[in-house]
Amino acid sequence: MVVYLDSLFLLNLGLDELLLFTAAKLGGVRRRHGRIFLAAVLGALYAAILFCQGPSYAAHPLVRAAVAVGMVFLAVGRREQPWRVLALFLLLSCSLAGGVLLLERLGVGQMSTGQGVPATASDGKLLLLCATGEYLLVSLSARLPGHQSKRTVPVLLTCEGRRVFLRALVDTGNLLRDPLTGNPVLIAERQAVTRLFPRHCAPTEQELCHPAACLEQLSRQWTPSRLRLVPYRAVGTERGLLLAGRVDEMEVDGVPCGSRLVAVTPGRLGDSHHGLIGTE
Repeated sequence: MVVYLDSLFLLNLGLDELLLFTAAKLGGVRRRHGRIFLAAVLGALYAAILFCQGPSYAAHPLVRAAVAVGMVFLAVGRREQPWRVLALFLLLSCSLAGGVLLLERLGVGQMSTGQGVPATASDGKLLLLCATGEYLLVSLSARLPGHQSKRTVPVLLTCEGRRVFLRALVDTGNLLRDPLTGNPVLIAERQAVTRLFPRHCAPTEQELCHPAACLEQLSRQWTPSRLRLVPYRAVGTERGLLLAGRVDEMEVDGVPCGSRLVAVTPGRLGDSHHGLIGTE
């Protein structure tokens, strides 16, 4: 059997990129295609070294584990829950391997053996079949009502060069809008967005409980055009106000949304998320 190194590299590159992208999506972290591609290149290079029977220690389980950790940290960064993504990456890899083994037992195809590295075109066809099935299962589970009700998305906020990353729960009941533009408004915890304010005028929890007075005070210390009061309704609150600030850029799940209002709440919103965003 003849194996071309460039085919082996490209096959593993595409496979690693697909697994990392899916793991990042399931983990609810920001998907940065450039970083994911570089991590996939690292995995493909390691696969090529294994297949070419490089140093004896290269195939050691600890080295394999270290490469997997390095790929995930390179793909998502250390600030965006890399251990969650690592667990999902390993789970997806194991499920893909299980699918390949099942198809082999059924006589559909057979993987070549070379340090456990996919290397030939027939490997690519078998993996493509398994990956398609895995993708369909993941997509189906993501559409189940119980999963959708707790879906979170990564949100990146930028204001005057200051950046904040948080996870927001997609809330179908969040209909809060900018009264001037009609654009949806993100609701965020005070602690999650404190760094967006200049250091000398970040509002405290007590100040946010009185939004009108807080707006007046902040307008003397910061750009008044950035600040606004947004009316809202909630269970137990017929008419309320939230202090909101306009950010220069909001990115939701990797999609730029432009300049938007972010309403700040004094209390916490949840354990797994620090913001609420509408389905739009």
